[in-house]
Amino acid sequence: MFHNARNFTAHEIESHTVVDVRLNWSDPSYEWTVTGFIDNLFDSNHGIIGFDVSGFTGNTQISYARPRTYGITIRRDF
Repeated sequence: MFHNARNFTAHEIESHTVVDVRLNWSDPSYEWTVTGFIDNLFDSNHGIIGFDVSGFTGNTQISYARPRTYGITIRRDF
């Protein structure tokens, strides 16, 4: 996919795969929930959006995906 109307090779965002993992556990009464997650499991470094600013600065800008992120949440319902 290209992120501008001119379809220059420098402005192409290549295909990519992102894998996110989420695991939930709840106690039988559903008072407690624990969730573990990993976003961007394989730490894919891919462009997600770009801007052609060559008319102003002579270059392009590309924003890249967030790196692998992981964490855990604990929730208590009353």
